[in-house]
Amino acid sequence: ISPWRSEVVRQREPERHALLTFKQGIIDPSDMLSTWRDDDDCCKWEGVACSNQTGHVLRLHLPGSDPHYLFGEANISTLIDLQELEHLDLSYNTFMGSYISERIGLFTKLTYLISQSLIRSDVCTSSSV
Repeated sequence: ISPWRSEVVRQREPERHALLTFKQGIIDPSDMLSTWRDDDDCCKWEGVACSNQTGHVLRLHLPGSDPHYLFGEANISTLIDLQELEHLDLSYNTFMGSYISERIGLFTKLTYLISQSLIRSDVCTSSSV
């Protein structure tokens, strides 16, 4: 592995950890996340796309489709270390007890968000002073 590549992988460690933490609350009966292993580069994982220039995670694309879907608790807040995230698609999954909180605003580069899942949203109901 080249020194540059090694440095990029090391810088990506918080993002890899965030994705693995996110996975902990998810039940994956169809093995959609089977490539998400602790000993691997997260940019090689199914549904994860990274920048060729910086190596940061730009896209998390995990839409469900019959018979492949995810369920459980998807805690979006665990993804906060994905500071370069532009695209988040969790559509057609069943995340009961999950929610999108006002912390979604911390994803400053997020331009695409779709969650046609059973996810509760506290974004519109929360108030800040």
